[in-house]
Amino acid sequence: MKHNIKKLLCATLTMSMLLSLAACSSSTPAPAEPAKEEAVETETPADEAAPAEAETPAETETTTETEAAADAAANAAYTNEGFTLTVPGKYDGLLFTTTPEEDGTGTLFMCSEIASIEAAQAQERDIDGAGWLFSIRKIDEAALNQKLCDDMSGEQPFATDGNGNYFLFCTPTDVRLIRDNYDNPEDMEIWTELNEWAATVPDTFLSENPQLTAAKFGNTDIDMHLARIAFDADANYTISTLEFLELEPKDVDPAPYLEKLRNNVTYVPVEEEAPAGEYVVLAFPDEGVRFDFFFVEDGRNYIREVWGEDSEWEKLYRADFEDESIDATEVMAEWYDALAVANGKK
Repeated sequence: MKHNIKKLLCATLTMSMLLSLAACSSSTPAPAEPAKEEAVETETPADEAAPAEAETPAETETTTETEAAADAAANAAYTNEGFTLTVPGKYDGLLFTTTPEEDGTGTLFMCSEIASIEAAQAQERDIDGAGWLFSIRKIDEAALNQKLCDDMSGEQPFATDGNGNYFLFCTPTDVRLIRDNYDNPEDMEIWTELNEWAATVPDTFLSENPQLTAAKFGNTDIDMHLARIAFDADANYTISTLEFLELEPKDVDPAPYLEKLRNNVTYVPVEEEAPAGEYVVLAFPDEGVRFDFFFVEDGRNYIREVWGEDSEWEKLYRADFEDESIDATEVMAEWYDALAVANGKK
């Protein structure tokens, strides 16, 4: 009985559709026919049709866009004080990401591996920073200047908002991975992958927060000592050459010389023999360290650091200036001439 009803319904629907089609075709205006013919003329003959692979690029592009959109949707965005940190979806579930409020350190974001935190808790060990990968901190210019005078291992300035605030990418100086058993290669692979992603965060953070611009500061021994002259009023230093020997800074403003020696320059340690010949010496008597800037042509922009009770330790640097017209030795010679005048030598 049910089958007969279904057949009757199908027959009725079929008859209704035929009557509707007939009515439509009888009422279709005459201009509809040319449009139909035009569509036929633009079709590619079956024997000349392009192979199915021809549609693959478009299909692939659509698929890629869809996957990219899905990946973006899976990402986790964390915000603090108007700044955004995006964590890829495939890592977000592995990380404990916090956005502290006024913690006294200026920390905006902090990422740690959950598995390490849980392992430390399971072992009932009070491990400060278990699984810590990185933090992003905001500090003011005065705090940054003070930091630049000393070793900043684990703190990398990388951005500024142009309003006197600077951003540090902070990382541990030791390994914070915690496990009950360290023999699982999968754990090591995940930890390595998380650290590789973390290394990309400063660049990503800059691109996601357009109100920031890149800011770079060196932290070699040369950078630190130049910063001390710039920001520490008690910095004790002298400059000397064979012309007038050692001269004290007196009231000579070091800013014009430091601006050239500190900005847009990278001091790169090099494994080479130090140049021969005369040099300008920037010395810090209280610390037993000096920096030699060579006069010889092939020694320009090479600086030798010498330290130790008997000056037994040496390290050579090359100064790479963005402005290639700057010569570090010439800057030091000009600075020395200013000291000579202040000391009554000229």
